Parts: sequence; C-alpha cells; structure tokens
Amino acid sequence: MRRKAARQTTLAIIVGAALTMAAFAGFLAWRLPRWYAELQTISDPKERISLENEIFKNVMQAVGGAFVLGGLYFTGRTLALNREGQITERFSKAVEHLGSEQLCIRLGGIHALARIAHDSPKDARPIMEIFCAFVRTALAGRTSLAKLPLDASAALLLITTGEKDYPLDLSGIDLSGADFRNCALDHVNFEDSNLQGADLSLASLRSSRFRGADLMNSNLRDADLEGADLVAANLCQSSFRDANLSGTNLLGANLSEATLLGADLSGAKYATREQFETAIVDQATVMPDFPETPIGRPEKFA
Repeated sequence: MRRKAARQTTLAIIVGAALTMAAFAGFLAWRLPRWYAELQTISDPKERISLENEIFKNVMQAVGGAFVLGGLYFTGRTLALNREGQITERFSKAVEHLGSEQLCIRLGGIHALARIAHDSPKDARPIMEIFCAFVRTALAGRTSLAKLPLDASAALLLITTGEKDYPLDLSGIDLSGADFRNCALDHVNFEDSNLQGADLSLASLRSSRFRGADLMNSNLRDADLEGADLVAANLCQSSFRDANLSGTNLLGANLSEATLLGADLSGAKYATREQFETAIVDQATVMPDFPETPIGRPEKFA
C-alpha cells in the first residue's frame, strides 16, 4: 500500500513539473509574437532598444517565476515523501513493539500507533484493525470476569473512542465485565463474544453485530442499538431501559427477564410474543409488530 502511495506521489511530481513547463511554454508562445509585432512598428532606435530591454526583463521574470513555482512544488512534494517515509518507519516500529514481552513496550507501541492514526487519517482504519487483532490475541483464554490486561484495555479505549464508519472485529472473545459506557461501537462485530455483566450504558451500537453473543446481566441503559443484529443473542436479565432497539433483528434472541422499560423496539424484525413473556415492560415501551403466524427459521438469517 505504501509503495503504491510512493509511486503515485512520484507520478504526481512528474505531472506537476510537466504542467508547470507546459504553462510557461504556452505563455511564451502567446506573448512573444505580440512583442515581436510591436517591435516591427517602432522606427525610433532608442524606443526599440527600450522595448527590447522591457521584453527581456519580462521574459526573465517569467522564467524566474516558473523556477520559483517549480521549486516550491518540488519542495512540497519532497516534504510529503519525507513525511510518508517517517510515518512508515514509525508504523513499523510501533507494530514491532506490540509483540514485545514487556508490558511497557507494548503500551508504548499502542500509543505510538494512536499518534500515527491522529497524524495520518488514511492509516486510522488499518491501525484500528491492528488494535482489534491485538485485543483478540491478548484476551484468548481469558477467565470470565477476570480483570482486563492493561494493554488490552488501552487498545479497547482507542477502538471505542470517536465515531467510525467502518466495521471492526471483536468477535469470539471474552469481554465480560468490560466498561463500555458512552463508547462509540457502531458497526462492531461482537459475534459469539462473552459480554456478560458488561456496562454498555449510553453506548452507540448502531448496526453492530451480536449474533450468538452472551449479554446476560449486561447494562445497556440508554444505549443506541438501532439496526443491530441480535440473532440468537442471550439478553437474559439485561437492562435495556430507555434504549433504542428500533430495527434490530431479534430472531431467536433470549429476552427472559430483560428490562425493557421505556425501550423502543419499533420495527424490530422476527420478534415473537413468546420472547417477551417474562420481559419487564411498561406503558412507555414501544413494542414491535408481532406476526400473526409463528415465524419459521429462514434458510439464512436476514
């Protein structure tokens, strides 16, 4: 990717130089005939010499200006190439630090990558994907509700800070008891992850994926789950008080004893009355439209 960017930058330099020279040549081609025609109309030698000197001065100024513009352009592109090279070097070193056996070096690598993501927006997404892979590796074999490792917590904090319009993968890991209060988790894939007892209150979880995830006893009060995929998720005894569950996919979700006071489930798909038999609701709860006939399991989940 970075080699491709370097080739594109080099090509841009060549094109820029060619355009500068073409513009200069076009100016001379347009102006010189006019100056020559003016010279032919002057009979006085002194005036002719004066005009020739003026033409020469103008040509030199144009040439000098062209060189200045070209110099500025090349300087700018050189600085851009140098900056790209520095970012590449910083990126490689930071990723290397993530594999260190020493916690302080891993933390340094995480924060170095976060700084690169800030300095170079085009690298933000791959850096977030690296953080997700790091977290999945760091939490492999974690005991449920055990304290999260410091480096994994640091990476999760960066993953969940700031809005992102691209998907990230935190599937198949143990995040039980995690603190995701007021975090930005739109489009995140939590499929088959353990989120028992996690605090997701006020979190933004729009279009996130929780297929087969275990959210038992989790707190999702005031969370925004619009369009989230909750197929076969365990939501037993979880709190969705005042949460936005509109447009969610509830096929096979376990809502036993879930608190849905004030929750909005309008437009929720594949919901059945049986799922809500033991759920806690009130008059402010906006229930989904239940089908009159039982829902069959589709060949592929919608």
